[in-house]
Amino acid sequence: MSPPIGSKLRKIYSGLQQTKYDKDLIAERGWSVMQDGRVHLGPMYSVSGKLVEATVNFPMDRLVNKVENVSQAFNSENTAVQRLATGMGYSPWTVGIEGTKGDILIKETAKATRKEEGKIKAAETREATKDSIRVLRGEARINYLKEKREKRIEAKKRKRELLLKKRRRRMGE
Repeated sequence: MSPPIGSKLRKIYSGLQQTKYDKDLIAERGWSVMQDGRVHLGPMYSVSGKLVEATVNFPMDRLVNKVENVSQAFNSENTAVQRLATGMGYSPWTVGIEGTKGDILIKETAKATRKEEGKIKAAETREATKDSIRVLRGEARINYLKEKREKRIEAKKRKRELLLKKRRRRMGE
């Protein structure tokens, strides 16, 4: 594949992956421009910048990065070295600037929400599994329980083997 086509596909893929990784921020902030009293573009600007750059050849992603760099250069929460470096064009991640307080709060809240939803779903799944086992009668139930026990024993054996391999490697080093 020619380099320009590969580059465009990479940018499209990167934009789509960002929607996956920043789904909580996108849901909360979307196209917002301000956060914490300063200019901080929402994640959709970066995603659309990558897609526009890949399809139309207009460097919109670079423009979004420049706006973010200028915003970080004027952010008084950053150190003087970080502000200087972002003003010169280094990305905020490169100079050790974490996400904004608002973004971090959104991610932590979403993570806690997903954890609670996971617990509820796990409880429902366990209950459904118990019900499906109770429905089984006679030999089918016995066979199911035997298979389940054999799987647990196999998993324990594999775990022991992996631990032994790790110990042998450590002893050999």
